[in-house]
Amino acid sequence: MRVISSLKSVDYAFVSVDQDWSVCESIQHAATLVRDKYWPDTKIIFGKWGDRFASNIPEVQVCKDLHIEIRDWLWAKTHNSSDYRAKIW
Repeated sequence: MRVISSLKSVDYAFVSVDQDWSVCESIQHAATLVRDKYWPDTKIIFGKWGDRFASNIPEVQVCKDLHIEIRDWLWAKTHNSSDYRAKIW
């Protein structure tokens, strides 16, 4: 987290507060921090990557409720999470 926090373009970094595989609570927390620091209508973008799209993630509803844009494919896809299945020989 120190590396991320040290980047000039990063205002604030924190460890996810969620108890499940989503980051819904963390998105709410971040939106509150950002909008309290700047202004209530600050544009926020939730950027994600991996093998799931904005159409099939649990964070969709919280982003809609908070008027947060979701952007897929921030980096090149390197693998599918389904590739990491246990192999039985």
